[in-house]
Amino acid sequence: MVSDKSEMQIFIRIVVLLFVVPFAAVFLGTALIFIVLPSLGVEPDKQGMYLRIIMPVMIVGGIWLYVRSWKKTATNPTSTAPSRPSTSLRSGFVWALAIVIGGPFLYTMVQSSSKDAARKGQPGYAEFQAANSLLMGSSKGIAHGNMADAQKLANEFSLRLKEARKMGIESRKSSSIASLTGGEFPTYCLLTRKSCVFMVHVPDLRNFSPEAKDFIAEAAWITAMTVIEPFKANLRDVAVGLRGALFYDRVVTGRLDATGNLASVRPGQVNGDTECQTFLQSRFVPRSSAESK
Repeated sequence: MVSDKSEMQIFIRIVVLLFVVPFAAVFLGTALIFIVLPSLGVEPDKQGMYLRIIMPVMIVGGIWLYVRSWKKTATNPTSTAPSRPSTSLRSGFVWALAIVIGGPFLYTMVQSSSKDAARKGQPGYAEFQAANSLLMGSSKGIAHGNMADAQKLANEFSLRLKEARKMGIESRKSSSIASLTGGEFPTYCLLTRKSCVFMVHVPDLRNFSPEAKDFIAEAAWITAMTVIEPFKANLRDVAVGLRGALFYDRVVTGRLDATGNLASVRPGQVNGDTECQTFLQSRFVPRSSAESK
């Protein structure tokens, strides 16, 4: 005959199995996904895919770990040895955390590497990567360019955009410490006879709200149009690429007419890290003197 204590244990285990474990798995998985994925720069439309994949894994894994510990408890209930189920659960949750955190990161890195490999054979790749690598941090300076005038434009652009961020977006107190740039805006300027491209690393960009990202993009475009004023007579194409620690958020681009004004009412945008890098790389393709006139 089953004792009341055993019946209570069975009831508690059933409740935990059917309700507590699934709820905990869903809560933990959702929390980690919406913390980890945005920090990695994963686009919102892809976050749902991760959610559909990871949620079943978390639920099934949680149930399996709980049943496994249940069986171990029943094997030797009178043993005086240190309890192993709790260790099993702890190690299980550690593995679960590693999978949830590391899975999206590794997938994103592999996906990024495969797309990067596809661009390696295309013109302008080496030139773009050399320039882009200068923006990882501020240890090599904050202003870079393909010529002296371009470096001056990059320096002015960086300082002006930093001031615009201070006025328009309240920066976190820890951002200057945690950021790879120390709160600076490393900028590269590619200046040719008819085009000007700015690429800038915006500190803490991954933590900006959508509204803040729109603001900094507009501020960057206005800043670019201001600093290139002495060159507007010859320029026809202007582009500004905004990146964070790992990924590009967008490129703002526009064409100028013969008077140095925008040829269209509003500048266009390129969104997505791969799309931005492909667009910017195309601007680094060496052109003959005949084409650049």
